[in-house]
Amino acid sequence: MAKWRSIYLRGGRWKWLFFAAAVGIAVSSVIYTNRFIADLEEQERNHIKLWALAYRDITASAGDGNVNLAFEVIRSNQNIPAILTDQAKMPIDFIHIDSSKILNANTQQIDTSKALRIMGRMSAVHEPIQIVSGRNTYNYIYYDNSTLLKAIEVFPFLQLAVIAIFLWIAYYAFMASRKYEQDFLWVGMAKETAHQLGTPISSLMAWLEVLRIDASETTIDTLNEVKKDIQRLELITDRFSKIGSTPQLEAHDLKRVLDEALDYLKLRVSSKVIFEVDVPQSEVWARINPPLFHWVIENIVKNAVDAMEAHGTITFHLQETPRRVYLDIVDTGKGIPPGQLKSIFNPGVTSKKRGWGLGLSLVKRIVENYHSGKVFVKQSEIGKGSTFRISLPLLN
Repeated sequence: MAKWRSIYLRGGRWKWLFFAAAVGIAVSSVIYTNRFIADLEEQERNHIKLWALAYRDITASAGDGNVNLAFEVIRSNQNIPAILTDQAKMPIDFIHIDSSKILNANTQQIDTSKALRIMGRMSAVHEPIQIVSGRNTYNYIYYDNSTLLKAIEVFPFLQLAVIAIFLWIAYYAFMASRKYEQDFLWVGMAKETAHQLGTPISSLMAWLEVLRIDASETTIDTLNEVKKDIQRLELITDRFSKIGSTPQLEAHDLKRVLDEALDYLKLRVSSKVIFEVDVPQSEVWARINPPLFHWVIENIVKNAVDAMEAHGTITFHLQETPRRVYLDIVDTGKGIPPGQLKSIFNPGVTSKKRGWGLGLSLVKRIVENYHSGKVFVKQSEIGKGSTFRISLPLLN
């Protein structure tokens, strides 16, 4: 089996490099921010310890144990929420806590039940600090992170969100730019090909008429076949000229369009390739551009013939549903590797040693961009074949 390759994209390696760089930036940023947060937490704990020592010294020197004075030290320095308790861990005073959340609405005294709930949340964040006030006398300080530290703790998540949004915008802009470049290249190549083919085709038609003047009956038959091939070249030129332009879509019976395409293909593929057609008895109408749709069928059939190595069966199933028309093209070829199913329609993806891998890319462009349809690999099994499905809107 030929090795699948992509001329333009080699396995999407650039996407993985882009993703790895994005992850590296995000991880480095989060690690740095977390270290900063850890340092700030340590600083706040040290502040609380200093305040605890200040309280101890003040109470030791002032015989009455002035608790309010100790908290004045806290008030004058930081905005860290804290609750001071006695030895039994009952609240005595508080700082930087919304009074409505800790005071009794009627007495304006500390509500023990409210304070204990806040102390429980604080102890889940930090271990309370014990203060030795005197012999066998203890106080405890329960504290929480400051408003600044809480805001910084949320920062890594905001940072990741901003990085993700930035990377998404950058990726989208890159893909849009790349798609525009590809489209511009496609249109330019197609129109230049049509332009270059136009002159020699016109010349060939003129020479053909000259040859008819003195041609014998036997030669006339040959010239008629040559004329068919020249007309075929004209059709191909017309197809290329339509790339980049909005084609005219008209109502056509898909059964007839399919028959016309197969009549041409049957004479130009191996006699060992068998064509089977399964279509409804009634007409199946859809809005299409016949020359472009012939191109779709030809490209899929050519890929199927290559996959079967010019020996096998290609079956066409045409069915109509209340909203869609489906054309399944089934071959008995070698199948498509599972890893290639998503990229099979990308430009440059091919299993052949020669070729540009543009056929199925053109198929996708014609069906989806010009006919508002869908084309995809319905199923594929290695060694047994593949099924390509074309879905078109039903003509109302």
